[in-house]
Amino acid sequence: MLPEPLPADQRHFPWEFPLLLGSVIGSLLGAITFGAPAAAVAVAGVLYYLRKRKRTSQPRILAASIAVGFLGAVIGIFFSRFWWFNDALPGLHWGKHP
Repeated sequence: MLPEPLPADQRHFPWEFPLLLGSVIGSLLGAITFGAPAAAVAVAGVLYYLRKRKRTSQPRILAASIAVGFLGAVIGIFFSRFWWFNDALPGLHWGKHP
């Protein structure tokens, strides 16, 4: 009555969706931690891609998680610079008066 379990070589957990969730959460946390969590998830996504290049079930979701992670890391660097050091981008004077 019960279905036969899949062989070990056919079992696959779709890690693409947890990586996407991690990149979004990492980007939010990275806004005040210089982008470190977002960068870590982006690197994890790249490593996962390199290991499972042909066997990934959701390549677009994986690409989106890598892109969100790297974008979150870059934005986190600039936002954290403003948040912690009250220092804006070069040429912009948000928090300081010359």
